[in-house]
Amino acid sequence: MKRAIKEPLLHFTLIGALLFWLYDQNNTDPKPDAPNVIDISASELDRLSSQFRGTWNRAPTTDELAALIDGYVRDEVYYREALALGLDQDDAVIRQRLRLKMEFLTAGVADSLEADGAALAAYYEANKSQFTRPPQVTFRQVMLAEDDDPDEISARLASGTDPMSLGRPSLLPNTMENAQETAVDGTFGSEFFARISAAPAGVWTGPVPSAYGYHLVHVDEMKRPAAPELSEIREQVEQSWRHDQAEALLEGQYRAFLSSYEVRMPETGSQ
Repeated sequence: MKRAIKEPLLHFTLIGALLFWLYDQNNTDPKPDAPNVIDISASELDRLSSQFRGTWNRAPTTDELAALIDGYVRDEVYYREALALGLDQDDAVIRQRLRLKMEFLTAGVADSLEADGAALAAYYEANKSQFTRPPQVTFRQVMLAEDDDPDEISARLASGTDPMSLGRPSLLPNTMENAQETAVDGTFGSEFFARISAAPAGVWTGPVPSAYGYHLVHVDEMKRPAAPELSEIREQVEQSWRHDQAEALLEGQYRAFLSSYEVRMPETGSQ
């Protein structure tokens, strides 16, 4: 049974059944035997009342409900008259809107899908690079003045002198924690992350050039790229899996629809 539920053919069948049901429920086109009848059902009255209640936190009065019905009737009249005039034809906005509604129905089916443990684990292994955490660095830095002796400053730092008392003041941060490459290079300039990533951890090293000068740098921790355990990011992986399932269903549905059409292109040729 579980295997059958995962079959794409079953998904397409369910989607088709859903589309036909929705069409039957929402088709408000006038019937051939009563072309000018606008039938307002009890469910439509309930919908109008619910919309009003959701906005105003109370039920509509008799006059307010009459106004809601009048608005609905006006919409329906203009809708039918517009269809009669063919105003829905060759309208790019309407075409795009209808396409989005069709895709939304299919995506809704994908949202209801659930991956079992084995399927999710296989998906994670096949797409692990997508979830791999980028390298991160935690470091401190002292910006050197032009007349500073790097060796002297390094010795003082090694002896326990407060880094804040050394070097020259700047607007650059003295420390960055678990910072990714984009954050570090965005602060200190291009390639600064690469330079300090190559430095040994636990000691003051330098001078290291940046876009603003030279620095002595102490790398406290360098986290290399790593893929977390599936259990740590299960929800994120499930969302990605469901998104991919929706994409596959949309493409499969489109191909199934397309198979019933013949696409003709204008003949081209040189004279």
